[in-house]
Amino acid sequence: MSQTKFEFFPNEILLDCFQYLNIIHIFQSFDQLNHHFDSLIRIIPFSLNFQNIQNKFQCDQFCRKLAIDKTIKNQLYSIHSSNKNTCYPAHLFISRFSLSEFPHLRSITLDRFTENNWKLIAPALSLLSELSSFQMIDCFELSDYIIPHLPISQLHTLMIPLISFPESISDNQFSSIIHLTIYNGNLDDLFILLSNASKLNYLKIESFFDVYENQTTNHDRCIKSSLNNLKTFHIDDFYNTLPCLFKFLEQMPNLENLIITACNDPLIINASKWQNFITSSLLHLKDFKFTFHIYNFPRDDIDEQSLKEFQNDFWCKQHHWHTEYAISTSSALIYTIPYLWDKFELLSAKKRYNNGLINHVNIFDNVKDLTLHHRALTEKTQYYFSNIDSLSLGNPHLLRDEKVGMNQSHIPYLQTMIDLSNIKHLRLFSTLRFETNDVLKEILKLTTKMTSLEGTLADLIRWFNDDELCKYFNQSIQKLNISYDSFENSDQLEQFCKIFENLCHLQFSSNESDTLFLIKHLPKLTYIEIHQCSESYAISWLKQEVKKLHLDITADFNDDDDFPHRLFIWIDRN
Repeated sequence: MSQTKFEFFPNEILLDCFQYLNIIHIFQSFDQLNHHFDSLIRIIPFSLNFQNIQNKFQCDQFCRKLAIDKTIKNQLYSIHSSNKNTCYPAHLFISRFSLSEFPHLRSITLDRFTENNWKLIAPALSLLSELSSFQMIDCFELSDYIIPHLPISQLHTLMIPLISFPESISDNQFSSIIHLTIYNGNLDDLFILLSNASKLNYLKIESFFDVYENQTTNHDRCIKSSLNNLKTFHIDDFYNTLPCLFKFLEQMPNLENLIITACNDPLIINASKWQNFITSSLLHLKDFKFTFHIYNFPRDDIDEQSLKEFQNDFWCKQHHWHTEYAISTSSALIYTIPYLWDKFELLSAKKRYNNGLINHVNIFDNVKDLTLHHRALTEKTQYYFSNIDSLSLGNPHLLRDEKVGMNQSHIPYLQTMIDLSNIKHLRLFSTLRFETNDVLKEILKLTTKMTSLEGTLADLIRWFNDDELCKYFNQSIQKLNISYDSFENSDQLEQFCKIFENLCHLQFSSNESDTLFLIKHLPKLTYIEIHQCSESYAISWLKQEVKKLHLDITADFNDDDDFPHRLFIWIDRN
């Protein structure tokens, strides 16, 4: 059988193959291999993303080539710059390049940017004539700085954490936006945007807390300007009244796709009100996915008949919107199936009710992150989650001094509910207490892929006296997030470093001297995030001290007045 070498494939096939590779890996593998590949890889339009690349030297090497080669710069159409899951944090790239050096840049995604990062990148944004997509992820502290620097009038896609408009912004600047995602915003400000977003096709609001009745400034303007082109509206964490939601939805007469998560208004589970509104105001609605949850209500105040009405002919036969609901002593939950979201909380034993018309086996296949209270672990449990890789145990809504216990009898029920061998991250809430250490040991033995742990320092220190647990932590844990408190003395710090000597990522509360000690004595540590660090001078002091260790360190500081002080440190040990 004849064989064809990869380099002899037609350029069209090679370029198709390169689409599946990161540009950094392409240059690492093919640059200077021969003249053919040298030329070919320099004409590939590419997206630059440093996330999940483990080798800082490869990133540096590519950036050196990018800095001196205008041909490569001209091919860059998208940048994803991040301070998360990377060995090459945003500062290393944006301090080296101005975005104006990339004339064909069309898309920018900034993930977990700091204020210092933003100051470097902001001045060039208005100079990017081809920019059509701008997205910010997990950058809430920068909300007030974003809008004035963006070329809003040319953007088609916009994702920002919060809407906060300066008075100088004119309404018509938003007329080009087609795809908009925001975290949360003042409803009046939202009306300013929506009143002139005539091309808007997709709108997602992550959290909606405003009280509609208290908003007056731009209410009339919104009513007069319907979102006629909007086809998809997605709203998560809606904490408001049903009339408020209906008034908002009335501005979307051609809506086809509606996705909602809503809490704590008993009217939200009124099926007849929904049916009447849909038939009168949402005539083009094709797909409706929702989760409605009310809690802290007496069982007698929950209208179970209304929940049953979500399974009548209008919902099931006419629209094929199938649901199931669950009721406990103080809460009710109803959702369309299959369950759409990737997170689920199960804090008590609930009995599930469905109409039996469809297969209910794979309802929760989309759920990856499960929060579970031990009260939900009973022999009558009806839940199974097949794809969980992040598990939180305990109740996040209790106070720290409200302790709840988990014992050996809960573990068999836990095993019937999820496949513990798939768990990669385990979070133990401060309100959780194991009856004995053996309960935790049994769970850890079953979570064979788990390398990431989150819990309190007080719990960890209590487990330091258990040799079996310490051996597990030593061999398995690579990422650790410690909530609350700091080390009390040097003995605790030294013991911690011995137990977690294979730690790569650490988040905790600390001072500068303890941080330096950890850098010195955790030989595999490559990332630290410190909360409540004292002052910004800590960066300079730490850099000077780390240099004495002959380590390459990158650090950034978040000192926003409204957010906890945080110090981010990346360490290159290669």
